[in-house]
Amino acid sequence: MSTGAGYVSHSALAGVIDDPDALVRAASYEAPGTTGCPAPLAARAQAALSDPAWQLLVGAASALSFANANPAAPVLAKALADPNADVRKAAVAALTRHRATEDARAALATATTDPDVRAYRPRAR
Repeated sequence: MSTGAGYVSHSALAGVIDDPDALVRAASYEAPGTTGCPAPLAARAQAALSDPAWQLLVGAASALSFANANPAAPVLAKALADPNADVRKAAVAALTRHRATEDARAALATATTDPDVRAYRPRAR
């Protein structure tokens, strides 16, 4: 991994993932876009998808878009049923990155009944 200006270490992320503020935790899950999402961080992001704070769910879905598709796609598919449209849109964006897997393709195919997701899906490609 690079140690340039945009580099954020995974150990540094571990400290803010446990922050008591949901917005700080949510932001910490968006960092894997620049660092990648190794298995330990992906496991934390998967667990975060059960948090009540929608902002955290959006961040966790973002992190999972950079994780291994096999464990990520099934939990992202469940997020497509979240009551918050922003969470559903983040799940679609993440699943689109994993569309090489059958789980992601199946989840994206079933997301066509949600108008919010349908409207967002073309932008997520």
